[in-house]
Amino acid sequence: MTRIQHARPRPSRTTDDSGPGAAATGLGAAVPGLVVLALATFSALTTEMVPVGLLPTLSRAFGVATSVAGLLVSLYAGLVAVLSVPLTWATRRLPRKPLLMACLGSYALSNAICAAAPSFAAVAAGRALAGVTHAVYFSVAIGYATRLVPARSSGRALALASIGTPAGLILGVPVATALGDALGWRAAFVFLVALIAGVLLAMGRWLPDVRTSTVPESHTLPESRAVPESRAVPQTRRRPGAGRSLAAAATANALTYLGHYTAYTYISVILLAAGAIGGRHLDRRPRATAMTIVAAMAVALAATGALPGMVPVVVAAGVWAGAFGPAASMFQNAAVRAGALTPEIAGAWINSTANIGIEGGALVGGLVMDAAGTHGLTWAGCAILVAALVVIGASRRAFPRRP
Repeated sequence: MTRIQHARPRPSRTTDDSGPGAAATGLGAAVPGLVVLALATFSALTTEMVPVGLLPTLSRAFGVATSVAGLLVSLYAGLVAVLSVPLTWATRRLPRKPLLMACLGSYALSNAICAAAPSFAAVAAGRALAGVTHAVYFSVAIGYATRLVPARSSGRALALASIGTPAGLILGVPVATALGDALGWRAAFVFLVALIAGVLLAMGRWLPDVRTSTVPESHTLPESRAVPESRAVPQTRRRPGAGRSLAAAATANALTYLGHYTAYTYISVILLAAGAIGGRHLDRRPRATAMTIVAAMAVALAATGALPGMVPVVVAAGVWAGAFGPAASMFQNAAVRAGALTPEIAGAWINSTANIGIEGGALVGGLVMDAAGTHGLTWAGCAILVAALVVIGASRRAFPRRP
């Protein structure tokens, strides 16, 4: 019989919410653990995207075409899309914190393999290991963040833990790329190994353990996560339409990522041719938040194709990228809130469909750009984002006015 891992009892909510930091976030004693998750996500996202900035260098170093070097990105995304759900299911009974730390250790190993790689095939092997790791890590991290807080605060918890995603894009990838340009591409991967080692130490010190659960947690039931884990009773009921709500969240997620990456994959081409909503709203107004984020993305993306000149296009692109920032935590929260599956398995579907959108966006964008140029890219992306809006608008259970 599988043993359920219990965390140390957490203090009561009145104790958790004390202190100036708790008052500001409403997340209480969970804040240090959520910050550690954000740092881990920062490391994971930087690991995922760093080859994008190093593609020309890697291409020259190993004598392969840039398109072949680009397989380091598409191989990664493909593995995540295919393996997220089955691997998360296979590891569902393992203790959460050791599994999360094992994922970070695997990220470090994959970057070490890349740093020491004697051939392009060895780099590809390191990237494949990172892709398999990613398939598990993000699914577990999504569930972990929601288990650190009561259900009513899951949106804020996911928003804080997900800060590592935009931070990785804005800070982590440029820093690693700059190191690669200045000291050689291997230095970028060495930097990631050191970064992840530091995060592992912080995780061991400040991330509290949580219980392993194999049953869905419905937000219509008492908040067992708000009481000590040793007294938490697994919930077995599921609210009506939970499966449809999860499917709607996953579909809207895939369409949003597909619409975004159809154009974003080629943002540098668009710019050359031209010559955040807080987590609190994810908990209080899920429907309005989702509609606002995706609509803002669509309008700003349309503006990048319609406005003349570099400066207006750069401004519109900034709004577009900024609007996309909260999308990850928004869809994660919707999937977990559906209560159809455990937070980890629900997160696996979001992880998988996001990478389907990323991979599909690169493919669709390339086809559209060949056929209709950069203006076609923006309008194709807008059309897909409008489809995501339709799914959100039609899915009142997945995206309710009030939770």
